[in-house]
Amino acid sequence: MYYSTEVEQVLRDGEKDMGDYAAEIANLQSRILSIQGKKDRLEAHLRAYASLVAPIRRVPDEILGEIFEYYCSSPCALYLNGTGNGPLIVSAVCSHWRSIVHSTPSLWSRISLRLGPESAPRSILQLFLDRSKEVPLELVVD
Repeated sequence: MYYSTEVEQVLRDGEKDMGDYAAEIANLQSRILSIQGKKDRLEAHLRAYASLVAPIRRVPDEILGEIFEYYCSSPCALYLNGTGNGPLIVSAVCSHWRSIVHSTPSLWSRISLRLGPESAPRSILQLFLDRSKEVPLELVVD
């Protein structure tokens, strides 16, 4: 009997220890997730700061505008989903570039419309018309 009672106690103690270990593992996993989240936020923060000292940041806005003009020198083909080349792509890079693109009406003055089932929505066309302001339009219709 003594042997049986001792074995039962070892089993009870072992089960309790297993529960304690499971709880400790769950606690550590929760801490790992929390620390991983903090690490991810710090990495994003550091990437944002690193972009502030990137060489492209030293290029004056006027030069960037000229580069964008060159890139957008052919008419921007407008498709159903509003994508294409030109100012829509450049303005999606970062808020600084978006600001330059939005304040440069000539970038929005070249439009190539594709008529048919994949025509651009009127809202995209209106966007180009609004942003081109008083600049003469170059319109190509396919």
